[in-house]
Amino acid sequence: MAQLHYLPALTELTVTPLQTPNASMEDDFSMTDTPIESVSLSDYEKQLASLHTYLGSVPYATESVDQMHRKLEEIVGKIYIAAKTQNWLVLSTWDGMLQCWLLMRYPIPKSTRARLVRLYYELSLIPGVEPRVIRSWTDMLSRLLANKPGSKRKLESTDLELPWKPLWRALQKELWPKKRIQDNTRNVINIFLYVAEQCKRYFPAQEIPEMLETFLPLLTQDTVLSMVPVMTSFLPVTHTYLYIPALFKIWEAFNSSVIDDRLLELAGLLSEEHLAGIDGEADEKSGAQWKDVGIWTHAEWQVLIGKGLNSMSKPS
Repeated sequence: MAQLHYLPALTELTVTPLQTPNASMEDDFSMTDTPIESVSLSDYEKQLASLHTYLGSVPYATESVDQMHRKLEEIVGKIYIAAKTQNWLVLSTWDGMLQCWLLMRYPIPKSTRARLVRLYYELSLIPGVEPRVIRSWTDMLSRLLANKPGSKRKLESTDLELPWKPLWRALQKELWPKKRIQDNTRNVINIFLYVAEQCKRYFPAQEIPEMLETFLPLLTQDTVLSMVPVMTSFLPVTHTYLYIPALFKIWEAFNSSVIDDRLLELAGLLSEEHLAGIDGEADEKSGAQWKDVGIWTHAEWQVLIGKGLNSMSKPS
């Protein structure tokens, strides 16, 4: 039987009862985003104000935060037991309960969210599980991370770190049996790439050189259509100076709409992520330096414009 590497740590998946909000508790909670106009409130007070506004607008009685936390404790406990015993049918039932709980707009401790993400990440890599089951776990992983464009992230890289190598090993076994990555019948490959895209923010940035040392030797004329999606899915969004030059060299060497779409999408993501350069959320070491056009050199910008126009069937 496959063993879950992180399950021993999940014994800590308990939710302490909520107390009166104070400054030390602000950063340990996250919830769905609802705009609050006041700027004088702390983050946690804004979350509670948002929740109370929502609960006050519904025409029926609602549970208190303490009551919902007790329900979350029960759900998490059942998920832990089902995962440890590898009872996937029971686990799917409690997955649904957790999904319903997340829709209720109640705050969830960041530490609990991070451990649940780690659990579903590990579950997704268990060999021999049906793709539809893996897909349900990756869907829950995405719901827990909730990395929606324009919304505040529920977890930062300081809250969670995930290992990329187990995911790469699982993906590598599926990459080149006989068919290429564009074959829609091999859905497990697409699932693993989706997991990487969702989690790459939480892969250790200091391991980017090791990622490149792993991926680049596998890139040939025959494997480029497989390896470019792998690289764009795995590489973290920080320390871009480590991999942007290599990706642009590859981009200029191959003429493919698949490569164009992947790298244009990555370029858009990085442009948005580093909109303020080193003055944004990232520090001077991990942020992208401003160059000729945003974070791009003049040569890189020319490539971006040319590829972008070509993808829209416009003359460059």
